[in-house]
Amino acid sequence: MNTLSQNSRVAIIQAGLEWNKTDIELEAGCTYDFSVVGTWMDASIECSADGYPPPELKLWQKMILACFSPLRRVRSEKWFALIGVIDQDMSTAFLIGQEAKGIKVAHSGKLTCFANDVPFKYGNNSGAVTLTVTVTTPTQQAIP
Repeated sequence: MNTLSQNSRVAIIQAGLEWNKTDIELEAGCTYDFSVVGTWMDASIECSADGYPPPELKLWQKMILACFSPLRRVRSEKWFALIGVIDQDMSTAFLIGQEAKGIKVAHSGKLTCFANDVPFKYGNNSGAVTLTVTVTTPTQQAIP
């Protein structure tokens, strides 16, 4: 088990995978900081882990996105934003983006990540981002 202690852990998150299973075990009650470097691509649109749409999207790109928008895995977040879940359970989904600080998790389990896209459209994605996860508030161990 790759449980976080005082150390940070790093995972490469591929844009073309629907589920990026990491070896990072998150513990209920702990608080974590997440930081990301790099860019990835949704077809021809390059962006950071914060996702898009930036204002420079062409009209045809905006029209395509509008058609598929209701099918995005996490509708409330931007296209291609980095999302984290615990044990592939979508009810635990949270936004990581480029940086997320002070995220307290309610459930223990393995961190799984993905670019926020339509489930059947991962084939046109490319690139990867590097995620660093650091525990900031570990759970308190009972003193015997």
